[in-house]
Amino acid sequence: MLDKNLLAEHPEIVKESLQRRNATDSLASVDAVGSLVAERKALVFERDNLNAERNRVSKDIGGLYKAGKPQEAEAMKARVAEVAERLKVLEVELTGVEAKIEAIAMDLPNLLHAEVP
Repeated sequence: MLDKNLLAEHPEIVKESLQRRNATDSLASVDAVGSLVAERKALVFERDNLNAERNRVSKDIGGLYKAGKPQEAEAMKARVAEVAERLKVLEVELTGVEAKIEAIAMDLPNLLHAEVP
């Protein structure tokens, strides 16, 4: 299996090796990894932001209960529930993208050594 970081950061090396192997049908897969990695980064960024928001709001809820404002706390609980649902969806999407990247990495042949004709 090829290293996923190599596929994402140096696709030209992988493409050159595939061309030397005459495996040009796999070149599109290398290009697909680039877009999948970008999609994965966006999903991770959104997930991290939502986790931070959930943690912040959860902390604020405790402060509202202590301040005697249970109605405001309940409204914020609804926001936490929305964030939790979105996080579940993001995790499923992220797992799918990571599985696609892994499948492509496993399907591609190993790189040829520089001295192989």
